Parts: sequence; structure tokens; C-alpha cells
Amino acid sequence: APTIDQGDPSFAVGGEPSPNGGRINLGVYGGTAEATRSASEELVQLLSPNGFDRYSAGDTIAITWRSTFESPVDLFLYDAATYQPGTSTPVLQIADDVIADGVFDWTIPGDGSVIPDNRYLIGVQAVSGNQPSDISNHPFMIANGGNAYYLNDASLNGDVYTSVIGDDSNIGKSPDQPMATLNALIRNHNLTPGDVIYVDTGIYPLTYTVVLGGEQSGIRIQGPGDPTHAAVFDGQGSGTGFHFDGADDVTLANLSITGFANGIYAYNSYVPSPDSERVRIINNQIYGNTEKGIYLRHSGAIDWSIEGNRIYDNSISGAYGINVFEAEVEIRNNVVFGNSYGIFGNLTGVLIEQNSVFNNVNGIGVYNNASAQNNLVYDNTTGIIGYSERTGLTSIHSNEVFGNVVGIDVSTDNVYGTTPQIAARDNRVFDNQIGVRGNKSNRYQARFTGKIYENYIYSNSVGIELSNTSQAASVYDNLIYANTNLGLKLVAGDLASIVNNTIVQNVGDVVRIEGATDHLIVKNNILLTESGNVLNVASDSFVGHAFDYNLLQQGTDPNAHIGLWGTTVLDSLSEWQTTTGLDANSLTGDPGFLDIDGADNILGYIADGAGYDGGLDDNFVLTANSIAIDRGDTASAPLFDILGNARVDDPGIINGGADGGFVDLGAYEFQGNSNDSTPPVIIAATPEPVHSGGSIAGTLDQIVLILSEAINEIDANAPAAYSLLFSGPDGVFGNLDDSLVELWPSYEAGATTIALSTTEPLQFGSYRLTLFGSTTLHDASGLRLDGDGDGTAGGDYVREFSLEADFPPTASDVVMTIDEDVETLINLVGDDGNPDVDQDLIFEITSLPEHGTLSRTAGGTTVTAEQLPLRLTSSQIFFKSAANTHQSSQFTFQTRDDGGQGVDPNHLSNPATVSIAIAPVNDSPVVQDASVELGELSHFGITVATISADDPDLMDVAGDTLTYAIVDGNQDGIFQITQTGRVVLVAPEKLDYEVQSTHQLTVQVTDLAGASDTGTLTVTLLDEAEAQVEEVVINGDASYRSQIDQLTVRFNRLVEIDFAIGGPFRLVHLASGDAVDLLIQMSIVENKTVADIRFRTGTHVDSNGNLADGRYELSVLQSRVSAEGFPLDGNRDGTVGDDFVFGADQADQFFRLFGDSDGDGDVDAQDYGQFGLSFLKSEGDANYNPAFDYDQDGDVDGQDYGRFEANFLKHF
Repeated sequence: APTIDQGDPSFAVGGEPSPNGGRINLGVYGGTAEATRSASEELVQLLSPNGFDRYSAGDTIAITWRSTFESPVDLFLYDAATYQPGTSTPVLQIADDVIADGVFDWTIPGDGSVIPDNRYLIGVQAVSGNQPSDISNHPFMIANGGNAYYLNDASLNGDVYTSVIGDDSNIGKSPDQPMATLNALIRNHNLTPGDVIYVDTGIYPLTYTVVLGGEQSGIRIQGPGDPTHAAVFDGQGSGTGFHFDGADDVTLANLSITGFANGIYAYNSYVPSPDSERVRIINNQIYGNTEKGIYLRHSGAIDWSIEGNRIYDNSISGAYGINVFEAEVEIRNNVVFGNSYGIFGNLTGVLIEQNSVFNNVNGIGVYNNASAQNNLVYDNTTGIIGYSERTGLTSIHSNEVFGNVVGIDVSTDNVYGTTPQIAARDNRVFDNQIGVRGNKSNRYQARFTGKIYENYIYSNSVGIELSNTSQAASVYDNLIYANTNLGLKLVAGDLASIVNNTIVQNVGDVVRIEGATDHLIVKNNILLTESGNVLNVASDSFVGHAFDYNLLQQGTDPNAHIGLWGTTVLDSLSEWQTTTGLDANSLTGDPGFLDIDGADNILGYIADGAGYDGGLDDNFVLTANSIAIDRGDTASAPLFDILGNARVDDPGIINGGADGGFVDLGAYEFQGNSNDSTPPVIIAATPEPVHSGGSIAGTLDQIVLILSEAINEIDANAPAAYSLLFSGPDGVFGNLDDSLVELWPSYEAGATTIALSTTEPLQFGSYRLTLFGSTTLHDASGLRLDGDGDGTAGGDYVREFSLEADFPPTASDVVMTIDEDVETLINLVGDDGNPDVDQDLIFEITSLPEHGTLSRTAGGTTVTAEQLPLRLTSSQIFFKSAANTHQSSQFTFQTRDDGGQGVDPNHLSNPATVSIAIAPVNDSPVVQDASVELGELSHFGITVATISADDPDLMDVAGDTLTYAIVDGNQDGIFQITQTGRVVLVAPEKLDYEVQSTHQLTVQVTDLAGASDTGTLTVTLLDEAEAQVEEVVINGDASYRSQIDQLTVRFNRLVEIDFAIGGPFRLVHLASGDAVDLLIQMSIVENKTVADIRFRTGTHVDSNGNLADGRYELSVLQSRVSAEGFPLDGNRDGTVGDDFVFGADQADQFFRLFGDSDGDGDVDAQDYGQFGLSFLKSEGDANYNPAFDYDQDGDVDGQDYGRFEANFLKHF
């Protein structure tokens, strides 16, 4: 039965009999002894997902189960549509042998193994025991892993997102499975940032509020976006549509929200609610709600944007289109109409701008530091309401306000003990019953403290009406004119400041003061009426006024008066001054306005027909030499005028202001020079043919004119100052097919360019541009444009030009032959494609030559691939072939005639190729100078150096060869050069460091064509030692000559000894000339050759190997000793080839004289004493001297003495 073991798992099974599955049954018998038993003691139950859930690919879900015994389980996924118990194959096995406590986290794969947008079942089966199993009671859904969700109503009419009607049993994530209700979709899906809910065309009754909490952060709910395909959420008369309760970064777009008390709602004033930040309400239709279309009263509603919506017909008494309190919101570009209150914002952070607000009871309300700017507000009972009761500034500026009963209504209150500030600034206010009204709030007895300045207020019934003012209230820098009844009215106030205004009335009073108004400051104004009173002061308002430095002027109408003081009519300034005691320094006369009805000759607004606003170009700027220039009270004047210009001194006017001040009267400060006599002229245009009267190729939707000097910005921005006439298809002016093209000028103050834009690009054909300098377009001094160039101010600028289709430019191939290694100027060839138009052509290098380089200038920096495409403003480019090659080369270029800025292919030519043939030119070889070192004793045939000669032609010209010659520096013939450039030593014997240490050879290399080059080979000799006998040592360097049995000949280096034919050593007994046979042992000591010479027994050698007494001479033959192939330098003079002789000089002491112990050449008493010490001594005795042992028998005995005695007193 389906009720068995299906109760709440947290309930105890009570008295249910076993087996009871460990879970209470459903129904009245659950938990009792009467309960039906479970099917088995071994039981496994799937708990979740158990049906009707919705998941998406990529979600991680918890699969939970319970069992009555311990066993691992397997988990399976089945297709619900095809599942048959016991026979179905699973879609996939989710897990195998899970050992867990009844839960497994499974991430739904998005790899295609699970088909999305389908219904599935989970199966669980125990591995052990009887392997009991269970499966989901009902299917659940797995949707695709995308971020798109779909909603549709019960109709397919006009649908754009979906293909079937909506059903809440659908998955909701594909166009063919949309859900039907928004709340169900939000509730059943885990929405994440970036998700989009597409709401299709239809009507969606909302029984319950859509609550957007933190879980819905980052989503977008979007309708079709076409007003004819509306997605309508209908509250059916009550409730709230969308309640923001903690959701951030949410967007509601392209929806229709109607039939609620509050369409969109966020509130935390009295009921705590989480913050909702960065919400976007865009492009919605919000209408027909009974209280508020959008209601935000939430301090945590930060960085909201309400933009592009149509909010209308929330018209039940007291209903608001948008009501924002405490939130930080930008309300922009909305169309708001048909509401009791259009847009109302309260407190800092509310910005209302660029909205169109009309046909409401009250259009816009800004309270307590909120701001309204750049809005279009018309046809409301009250256009803009401003109210402030807190410190800070409530701002109403740069709005266009017309057609209302009251245009702008500002009031203040000091309920919090503050000095609240409100400002109405830079607004254009016309065609209202009252232009601007300033008053205290009706809630408390406070004074109005606001500022009304830099506004343009005209063609209303009353321009400004102030009441209950205080010292902080001020009206300054305003232009107020052409109001049908009254310019400025002040009632029941005091201490207000009326300064630097220009107020001009055709009829009616300029300034009316009544209702016990006192202590006003009225200075620096221009006040003028054609019929009425310039100043009308009621008899209850005479007290404490400061009127001075004004220009007061009445017209010629009998009803025009300078003043009405109580009931006294005063017709002249002097009468006014005498009667009132005011305006002592004021003046009267024509103020000299520039052009009060502007370029269109229409003053203010005309209500006839559809109405026309002629006030945009009405120009009340002062012209040169105006009596109002430099005439005001500087201390009372604001720093800047209505246009934001600083106060400046006119050098052409003597200052007549207070204390010599130079502030001008009225709203405008004169920026020119009354001495100026040079009118402005047009000096150029873009495109240039407009100014020169030529032809232009391509599209044109803007003309820029360049001026010789800045001109008046009001004139410059007046469309009526310009005319552009199209000649029509026939190209002829002055017939019926001519038509005017609407121009929209754009000019910034101080600039020297005017941009004239058209709504659409101009047709091809002929045009005549006219600037009406004869009537308008003044410079800062009031001089009109010298358009006709005659040097006199005031002349129309007329230019005719034509516009034709822009044909693509062309680029032509260039073929040329140039010499190798020569940099050559190449003139690229192209044309703009328009024969009647001279367009600036740009050449673009698009590829580089394969064998050579390009540069912009001769010898300039090489163009690199990173610079491509390289744009050239001329057709010239320099090419240089790759060094020493005559391989042909080419590169490509194209032309363009759009200044290089556009992407239109119509302004780009096809590519062209520059093909360059290179004529070979013989190149001289280049010889590299070289320096080498050469050992002085180098041998014959050694390679001294190889000459390096570079000849590019060896690679470039087949068969080219080089020849080498030593042409100088080889007079001794020491060197030769081979035809491979190898310099060889051929006369090494002529190398002598001591004679010539450096040889400088001039080598000439000549190619096959006869071109040659020379180089220098410098050969520096290394001073090497010639083979010499360094020393001859007798008896191991002992001093005695009593015996000689050994000679040691030490050479100065390693030498080669030739022992053939007797070897190099000769020893001769000088007295007899006999040769002594020698025994020679060669060795090397310290890298030098050493000869150890002993003597063979003979005529002059005794049996002990000692030389006999006598003198001897040792010779070393030069022919038998050599080094590096060079013979011995016997006399050590640095020149080889002579024998070494030792013993020829007495100084050599090469003799033997037995008994001579000190080697002094005699045997004397000194020797006798030495002999005596050794006499009768034998080896081993310290006094034994072997030099006295003549017979070498080991002792000095009588025999030895006999020999000694025989030589005693002998000498050489």
C-alpha cells in the first residue's frame, strides 16, 4: 500500500508490529499495533529527490535514502518516460557501492550523458542481503545548464520567445517548455546572477507579489521590448507587483506593470527590509496603478536606475508615477504622463533628468536636496515643485518648462531649525500662467530663502511671483521678458535681493511690490516697459528699500511710466528719484540690446496653432557703447552673468559704476570692446569645397565653418541665422524644385568654429549655403558678420557647392628598374576616383619588399612590419635594394580618400604592386686591414696572415674571382701572397727584431672586372732569443784551478744539437794546438739545453780525467747548434751565424795550474798555506781538499806535495 512507511521520518514508529521498516505509516493506524507490516525486514527507501523538483545541468543535489540494515548501495538515474520496474536500463549509474550515512552529493553532468529538459527518476538498491531497492515516487526535472528561462501565458498570439503555451509543470528553461507563472518559476529554480527570465507576449495575472530577495540577486526579467508585443503583469486592482526585499543587481526590462496598488516597491521606513542595490528598471510600461507606479522608500535602495520607461495613467487622486524617498536613484529618460504626481524625489541622492513629463496634475517634485535637471516639463497643473526644509541644496536647473499653470513652484521651511536652500537655475520657462513662484511653505510660519537665477522666463502671464521672502532670497541674472501681465511680483516679503536682471515688458508692470513688502535690494537691473509701470510700489510697501544703479526706461505709449509710487504716477527718472529718494545713481535710456527678437524675428513664444518657441535666439546681450556697460554696483553684483561669463571691463567705456566699478547692468556682461571696428569673417570650412565653392565627393551631414574670431553664442546657435538651399534634381537654383534643408547649428562660447548638422545625409546635387550676416551673427562687440568680405560689418556669406557620389580611389601598378645599391625615390600612382573633386589622397603601404627596405625620407629610418599599414600623405617613398644583390623585389600599396579614419570600403582602392628590377653593378672588393704578430725566429713557409676581402659580387655575379698582390712594404722579399690571400714567410733569415721590428705591407685585391681595393697588413715581430751560450761553468763554478775535470755549457734556451761529424764542441790546448777528446752528456734544465763535458784521457788529460796544466779554448760551432732553424749567435750580438769561443780571453780563466787554489793564475804563498792545511789529510777529514790530491788517491801525501812543489811560485 502507498501509505506504508511513508510518514514523517522524524516520528517514532510507536507500536507498529515488526517488520515495520523503522518508519511510521500514514493514516490513523500509523504508530499503532494495527498498522500494516512492512514487506520485509530488509528495507531501503529513497527520500529525495522524490518528485516534482527542478534542477539544471551543473547543479549539485543531495540524494538521500534510509535503510533498515547496513549495506552499501548503488544509485541509478532512469528516464521517467520509459521506466518500467525491473526491466528498464538506467540512463547512467550515478554511484557504485556507496558506503554512506544515507546521503550522496551528485553533480548533474553537463556533458550530454544526461539529456537536458527531461524528466527523470532516481533509483537506489542495496548491494547486500536481499538487495531491496526503491525509486522516486514521482518524476523530477533536469533542465539545461544555460542561464535562459522562459515564461508564457495561455496564448501564442504575438509570441517572440516561446513556441508553446506556458505550463507550470514545464521545466521552464527552453522555448518549447515555458512555465506559466513568474512566482512558480522563481520558486522552483535556483536562480543565479546572470540568469535571464524571458517573459513572452501575454497577460500574467499576479495573485501574489513577486518578492525578489537575496536569492534572486543578479537576475534579469525581460519582456519582448516591442509595445505591440507586451508582457503584462496585471495585479487586477490591488497588491504589489514586484517587491524588492534584498535582491541586488536585478533588471526589470520591457515589461508592462499595471493594476496594482504599487507596481514596483521597496520599503524600510517602518518595516525593516534588506538593502537592494544596483537595480535597473528600464524600458517598461508602468500604468494604471492606484497608488504608485514605482514606490521606493528605502535607505538601502542604492544606485538604482529608472530609465527609458513610460509611466502613465496612475491617475487616481494622490497616485504617483514615481515616488522616491531616501533612496539613491537616477531617474532618466522616462516619459511620464497622466498621473496625479509624475515624478517625485525626496532627499539627497535622487537625480531626475532628461525626462519628458506632461499632462500630470503635478509634473516633477524635488524635495530636500534632490535634483531635477534637463527635463522637458509641460502641460501640467504645476510643472516642477521644489521644496526644502533641510540643510543642503535642492536644485532645479536646465529644464524646459512650458504650458503649465505654474511652471516652477519653489518653497522653503525651517521646520528643522535650518536655513534651507533651493535654487531654480538656468531653466527656460515660458507659456505658463506663472513662470516661477517662490513662497514659504504653508506648513510653518517661515520665510522663503531660495535663489532664482540665470533663468530665461518669457511669454508667461506673470514671470516671477515671490512672497514671504527673507534676506536669503535672491533673484539675479535672469532674463524676464514678453510676459503678458507682469514681469516680477513681490508680495509680503522683506530683505530679498533683486540684482542684475533684465526685465522687459511689452505691456504691464515690470516690477510690482505690494503686501507690506519692505527692505528690498534692487540694483544693477535693466527694467523696461513699453506700456505700464517700470516700478509699481504699493503704499504699504515703502519702507527701507535700496534701489540704485538700475536702468529704468519706459516706452512712448501714454500708459508707460517710470513708476507708480502708491497712487502717484511718476513719468520720469528725475520725478521718481525726487519722490521716492531711490535710484540716485540710476539712469534712463535705450540699453542697446543686440537683437531682442533674434534671427527668426520672433520675440518669445507664440501660442498660435501648434505654438512656436522663438525665445531660443532672442538676444538681450548689450552692444558696443551701451549706456548699461560698466555702470553697476560691483559690491551687489554676482560674480558671473547669465551665460557664466565673468565680469570684465570694457576698455572703450569710461567706468561709471559705484566707486569706479565696471559691472554692467542687466543679466548679460558685455564681453567685447566698444572700440572694436573689425567684424568677424568666415576664413575656411570643412569640407573645404564649401568655402571655395567646389565639389565634394561622398556623404555629407555636417559642415564646419571656421571663424576669424569668436561670435555671440546666442546668434551662432540660432537655426534661423543659416540657410541651406538644395537646387533639386535639375541642379538649377530659383525654380520650383528647390528645397530648404534643415540645419542644426552647434557652437560653444569662445570657439572659432560652428558646426552645422543635417538630420539626414545630403542628397547628391547642388547647394547654396547662406549665413545671414546682414541681420545677425554678431561678434562680442556687436559687429555683424562680414559675410561678403567687403571689410564692412554686415554682409551675407553665400557659397555654392556640389555633392556627388564618391567613387573608390584607384592605385596603379608601378614597374621600374634601378641600379643595385642605390637608394631611389619611388612615386606611387593613385587617384581619388572623382574627376571633378580634388580629394586628399592617402597612400598606404601594405607589404614590404622581399629584398630591400623602404623609408619615408632619403637615408631615413627603415619601415618595419609593425608599422603596416603605413600611411603616407604624399605619394613618395624611398626604396633601397638589399645590399649587393640584384634580386628583383616588390611591395604593395593602396590608396584611400577618407583621411584614413573610416572603414567604408568605398574609400579604399584595390591593392597595387610596385615591381622593381635591380640592375647589377660591379662592386669593388673591400679589403679589411689586419694586424698580426710574428715570432722573430719563425720558420720558412709559415702562414703569417690570410687577407680578408669581401666582394659582394662573388655571390651576386657568377664567375667573379679575386687576385691578390703585395704592392708595397715587401722590398726585402720576406713575404709572398698566394691567390687565396694567404701571406707566407719566405725569407725568415731576414727577420731581425733588432733591425726592423715592424713590417707594414700594402695588399691589393682586384676582382675580375678590374675593381680593386687595398688594405694594410701590419706584421709586428716578437723579440725572440737567438740560440746563444748563456754561460760556461768550470768545475761546477768552483774558484780553484788546481784541477779541471768538468765543463758545463748552458744555452739560453732549448736548442737543437747536431752531433754529426764531431758535434759542435771543440776543446784545444792552446800551447800545442792539440785537440782534447770530449765526453758530452746533454740535459734540459729549466727549459734550457745544458751540455756536461768531461775529458777523455790523452795527451793533455791525465788518467783521472783532469786537464793537464795549461791554457785551453772551447769553441761551440754555430753550424751545429740551432733554434727554430736559426744557427747559433756565438758572439751574442743578436745576429746568428758565428761560433762561440771560450778561453781566448784571459778573463775566462780557462786554464789548469796544479796548486792554484784560488784561481788567480799562480801558485803562491796563499796556495801554500791552503796546501798545508790539507797535507796528510785524506777523504773524510774536514780539511781534506781534493784539489790538492794530484793523483786522486784519496789523500794529500808526499807525491802530491812533489807536484805542488814543482809548480810553486809559477804563474801564467
